[in-house]
Amino acid sequence: MDTIRSRLPFPDVQPGFLRGQIPDEAPFHGEPWENVKNDLERVVMKGLNQWRSPHFHAFLPIACSFPALLGDMLAGATISPPATW
Repeated sequence: MDTIRSRLPFPDVQPGFLRGQIPDEAPFHGEPWENVKNDLERVVMKGLNQWRSPHFHAFLPIACSFPALLGDMLAGATISPPATW
């Protein structure tokens, strides 16, 4: 969340961009956490919609509090769509 304001709300990548960014097979040995963190930032974050960006106005981040999560759980348990109008 520290860098959310500086990120683009929509990714500036083309479909399939990830294919050339990651190896064809999973590594045989684990990697240091620092490498995983760097890959997350370099590859994954680059292709995500930033739903919680202050520059993204399509949806409100309503499910980010305890009451919202509880309401979503109750709505899911009663099979009713959790939408507000």
